[in-house]
Amino acid sequence: MLNAASTSSGRAASSPTTLSPTPTESPDVRRKNAKENTSETQFIDYGNAFLIDALLDRFDLLRPLNALNTDDRDYLSALLLFSILEDKSRSVADVWWQGSFARILYPKAKLDPEHIAYLLERIGSVFSVRSFFMYWLDSLSGSQKRRIPVVIVERTGLLKNGPGELSLIRTDRDEICNQVRIVYAVREDSRLPVLLRVEPDNSYAKSLVTEAISELESCGMKPEYVHLDDRSLTDSVLSELLLGEVPFVTLCPKELNAWETAVTAVGDPSDTGSVAVNEDGGLFRHRIDFVAKADINHKGLSLHAYVRRDSVRQDHERLQILDTHKGKRSDAKKVTEELRRAGLEVWLSSVDLDPKDLIHRCTATEEVDQLFGLCRDWESLAPVEYESENAARGRLLLRFIGEVIRNRVEAEVKTIETDLTFRGILFKARNQKAELCGSVCTPCEPSKELKAIYRRLKVKPKSEYPLPPKRTRS
Repeated sequence: MLNAASTSSGRAASSPTTLSPTPTESPDVRRKNAKENTSETQFIDYGNAFLIDALLDRFDLLRPLNALNTDDRDYLSALLLFSILEDKSRSVADVWWQGSFARILYPKAKLDPEHIAYLLERIGSVFSVRSFFMYWLDSLSGSQKRRIPVVIVERTGLLKNGPGELSLIRTDRDEICNQVRIVYAVREDSRLPVLLRVEPDNSYAKSLVTEAISELESCGMKPEYVHLDDRSLTDSVLSELLLGEVPFVTLCPKELNAWETAVTAVGDPSDTGSVAVNEDGGLFRHRIDFVAKADINHKGLSLHAYVRRDSVRQDHERLQILDTHKGKRSDAKKVTEELRRAGLEVWLSSVDLDPKDLIHRCTATEEVDQLFGLCRDWESLAPVEYESENAARGRLLLRFIGEVIRNRVEAEVKTIETDLTFRGILFKARNQKAELCGSVCTPCEPSKELKAIYRRLKVKPKSEYPLPPKRTRS
């Protein structure tokens, strides 16, 4: 018994046991984690915000921006960067600010919807916009020794305020206007934007055009011609333009008598015209479109008419004509005449232009529609929201400034062996992050291609930036 008990006790004593490490052998997990929490590392988007901020000074935009009627530059600069860098709803602007280098550059900015709406109202006032362009035009003309040729585009349409969203404009007189009229001027050689005027209107206003011409001429710029909006063009407006001193080019609606006169005078552009070309001399949009010219009279006044046969539209309209007459008894001569005129469009001008260069010059109207979000056919789009006149003008002014930066950047990086567009450059720059650690912001090393872009644009990031004091978000 004793021996058995002793044997049992011996086996129990020799059985394996789990040994706990001594305190000196155990890693101090809590102390290590506490240390990491006190020096937490964060990464934010750096390169794109840094680049735009640096270029505002390089491209002479700081003085015009300071002329805007704002309480705090941080608010305006942060909203400007957001509108350039992000094609998103303004409701996410504050979230973008939190993860961008803009929070270091503009620590006082507040980009919640209420502050954004207030800011757009301020910068979109007539006084603020005119003050901006007074300084902007002065910076353009100050170093010029000759008159700068510019082209003015007049355009009307409904404003898009986001994907599939349209805006109705509430005017200062508390009236609702379904369209805006934009007068936009660019340099003819470089397409650099020089002037913007926005009015809630849907009828031709000669005073808005002549006012823009006078303002440009006073700053040493020479308006070559005005692209007039065809939707407000009537026979009486056309006569008024010819009697005045406004050089113009416009698409002619089929309802005007001048359309029939021009088509009859020119005949078939494929027989008498030349092929439309791009600026570089290649085929316009890789298509064979013929343009022919004829001088006509409109109510006793001389006018240049250009008839273009659009090859793409011609095929589409011919199919429509055949489908309309399918299964019906039709007049053969009438159908033949309709087919002959399929795809024709008429341009009228008070200035003499080369027919083959006309079409690529007139694409400026499409550029304006795309830049400012003008919608010409809005029946299928919804919903519609209301926007004040000043807020709409302020929103378009921010797009104007963004287009100035895009134009200058793409012009300067042409010397680099890269096919990147402005958007491509911003994407590359966004890939450069910055590390927030302790009390400093340290940019990460940029890629080789991004370094070349920085050198070409003459901007240089700092090695580190001090972090601003934290603020209480209201």
